[in-house]
Amino acid sequence: MTTRLLLLIAMYSSVSPVAAHPLDPLGPQEIVSAVAILKEADKVGESTRFVTLYLHEPSKEAVLAFRPGDNLPRRAFAVLYDWANNSTAEAVVDLDAKKVSSWKIVRRVQPSILPEDDHPRTARILRADPRWRESVKARGVKDLDKLDIRGWPIGSYAKKRDDGHRLAFVTTFAREYGPFDDLFVVVDLTANQIVEFQDKGVDAARLKHGDFPPFDEIEDDKVDDAPASQPPPKDARFHVEGHAVRWGAWRFRFALHPRIGLVLQTVGYEDAGKLRPVLYRANLSEMVVPYGDPNWTLWCPFDAGEYGMGVYAHTPLNYGIDAPKNAAYFSAWLHDRRGKPMKVPRAVALYERDGGVLWRHGRNARRARQLVLSSFTRVDEYDYGFHWIFHEDGTLAMEVELTGRMNVKIVPRKKDAPEHEERPHFGHLVEAHLEAPNHQHFFNFRIDLDVDGSRGNRVVETNTEARAQGPDNPRGNAFSMKETLLRSELEGRRRMKGTTNRTWKVVNARQTNALGQATGYALVPSEYSVPHAASKSFLRRHAAFVDYPLWVTPYRAEEQYAAGDYVNGGPAGDGLPKWTAADRGIVDTDVVLWYTLGVTHVPRPEEWPLMPVHRAGFKLIPAGFFARNPAMKANKAN
Repeated sequence: MTTRLLLLIAMYSSVSPVAAHPLDPLGPQEIVSAVAILKEADKVGESTRFVTLYLHEPSKEAVLAFRPGDNLPRRAFAVLYDWANNSTAEAVVDLDAKKVSSWKIVRRVQPSILPEDDHPRTARILRADPRWRESVKARGVKDLDKLDIRGWPIGSYAKKRDDGHRLAFVTTFAREYGPFDDLFVVVDLTANQIVEFQDKGVDAARLKHGDFPPFDEIEDDKVDDAPASQPPPKDARFHVEGHAVRWGAWRFRFALHPRIGLVLQTVGYEDAGKLRPVLYRANLSEMVVPYGDPNWTLWCPFDAGEYGMGVYAHTPLNYGIDAPKNAAYFSAWLHDRRGKPMKVPRAVALYERDGGVLWRHGRNARRARQLVLSSFTRVDEYDYGFHWIFHEDGTLAMEVELTGRMNVKIVPRKKDAPEHEERPHFGHLVEAHLEAPNHQHFFNFRIDLDVDGSRGNRVVETNTEARAQGPDNPRGNAFSMKETLLRSELEGRRRMKGTTNRTWKVVNARQTNALGQATGYALVPSEYSVPHAASKSFLRRHAAFVDYPLWVTPYRAEEQYAAGDYVNGGPAGDGLPKWTAADRGIVDTDVVLWYTLGVTHVPRPEEWPLMPVHRAGFKLIPAGFFARNPAMKANKAN
């Protein structure tokens, strides 16, 4: 290795302790080492960019068998893109043996967005084209340097091409004029040229009313000396050691992943002196935001697969706002596109909060406490909060917060006439001449439940049904709950049914509670929306996970992302549709639930210029996991 790389490794070694657990994320020293090993193997050049670089986890069996003092190999996984030859590669680096143990060129795909997609490569291509220069000048722009030019992934939706080039569609924005959504441009980033150009004509309304209103930042009390990380307060009822957390009977680990953001790992519940497994891993797998305006067909970002929920979580949590000031704050180590370690201050927060009444019977009652594991990320104009919430009654909830600023376009009308509300429309005025298009958010969560272990798990669907009035139901008041075993992957593709209060349980056929019931955990949905895009649209072809709110697969370590490993330019139908086509069995094995949470956003003027937080989510609740209410053991001081 070069002297410079050895110095870098030495520099970061002082802040990167040896991993205490095989799921500990890569530290800065390990990131530097992985990059150095790849360079020494001539796998990284000046034109190479690190798309993602993170821990290559040991097998699930090895992790579950791990005991303190064991020494499992440390490996790093990297996705790299080479601008010089338009190639994408996957590498596994053995950090202990200091060698590249696996190298694979992945053909006919494009990795997620890179800085050059946005700037300066995209901007340079546009500025060199006389058609584009004339078009923006016709819109009243005199100083081209003041334009905000941004490139966006288009690989999944571009016209069919056989050259495998990296493409992007481009938006042009001027603070004085707003977005130029009447100017459509697609650039070939490999050939450095515009391949599609459409000027729909200068919008007279734009020239008439001119200025696009700036966002006036709300002045808050800024905390300039906010710590990068902060331990739990001395009186905290939770204990943290590295990435491991203990709170009451709960035990779990956490990490921040560059692609999928906040990850929950090895969750267990201590019951009668025994740590009982609940789930192995739970995290966002993919999310997509399709817009409902027919003129905005390309606005359909896959925020995880095309951008990276962890990569875009590089902005620290707002101290005392995103989480209380007395929360524990944790830094995370990511990387820049050259592979250099990048420290993210306050990337994750952990705190306890009041949870209302835990249980009550007359004057005999308890107040609830909740433990919240929290992270925020901003992609484009939207901000998303992801919060895993632990309850004293054994419930584990995911709460997603949607906020930020809506995307808008300029329209001729200043006000809505009364008849406007009487006909269908694709967006709503939020300010004079500004319309926010209707859109949807779909979040797919990968939930690897291990109820009392990974063996013997099966999925049961529950529906309540009214019983017909008759001899067995003389007064017509009876209703029953029916359980249906889901036997295969195709059976495991399930839809919502509110009229029967449909839920799903993962039960362990080998374990029973004191009442003889199979121990289980139920997935209880809350808000849900059906996709409105046509069944043969680009969205439904490339984000087929929105077709069903629930998918069930047998556990496979390589199956991680609902829309496939490569969304940008990857094949249609990758991910869940491809895997489940085999119709593998899902009975008495290690199963994974894939739950799609849907939110339909019909904009309101009260959401401009910044949206109040909208909350959605789901719960995992014990269903036979205990023989009685575990919250009865809650400390009376709570």
